[in-house]
Amino acid sequence: MESKLPVLATIVAAVHLCREHVLYALKIMAPWFLIFLITPYLFASVGIDNPAEHGSAGIQFWEALSALVYIIAWGSIAVLWHWRVLRDDSYSRKAVIFDQRVWYYILRGILIGIIVGGTALLLAVPFIFIVSSF
Repeated sequence: MESKLPVLATIVAAVHLCREHVLYALKIMAPWFLIFLITPYLFASVGIDNPAEHGSAGIQFWEALSALVYIIAWGSIAVLWHWRVLRDDSYSRKAVIFDQRVWYYILRGILIGIIVGGTALLLAVPFIFIVSSF
């Protein structure tokens, strides 16, 4: 006999865990949000010009750098959150980490994105041909 997961009880338990650890979530997100808020002003104070004034090559570089930092930030947040909530790592007082676990989370996220995108593409192409034939 197959045991089924109690969906409603699982959702209630997940919401309860999120409420219980909301202050920790703010603690691990705050440093990264501060980095994103302060960085443009630091660049301006150091004298780094706005890349929008000099053409698209500068914009692409800064957008790529910003995207990389954004991905690393969410990888760090995800690792700390999952280790706190799922593994009960409540003894850890870290607010930011940047270790091998973060890179594994980022790699897994990229692979999941490729799988989901590939599946959506495989399902969308026949659907487009079917719809366009009408």
